[in-house]
Amino acid sequence: EIKDALLNNLIIPEKVLEERKRKGAILFDGKKIFPLNILETNRLISMLKSSKQIKGIVANKGKAKGKVKVCFNYSDLKKVEEGDILVAPMTYPNFINAMEKASAFITDEGGITSHAAILAREMNKPCIIGTKNATRILKDGDLVEIKENGEIIKK
Repeated sequence: EIKDALLNNLIIPEKVLEERKRKGAILFDGKKIFPLNILETNRLISMLKSSKQIKGIVANKGKAKGKVKVCFNYSDLKKVEEGDILVAPMTYPNFINAMEKASAFITDEGGITSHAAILAREMNKPCIIGTKNATRILKDGDLVEIKENGEIIKK
């Protein structure tokens, strides 16, 4: 819509703009815009926060069981011990020592060619990428099982 407005002189009706200003958020489903009022926005946020399901893309199949260690930065990596499940927003080359100790990796971000995915295949360790919420749901010490199909079960 912004691109159309800038490139094609699209005029958004004043009534539509006023409605959007009065609402708390805007939800876009890829085709249509849905302005949400404050109550609807809070319900949506609450629903998203309460979601306990962790799903992502299987970058490398395999089974693993272990304690979660959530690593947001380099200094968190010292927590990872042999057999732990490394959970991170994404991994970087300086994560390699911790990744060698871990039995599996779970990341919030990344695709099939991400650092975590490539290292998982090289190390032949289970890896689930692109979960969007693993670091929010999983906490240090949680016992997690990764199934062959990529299902993540918090025990």
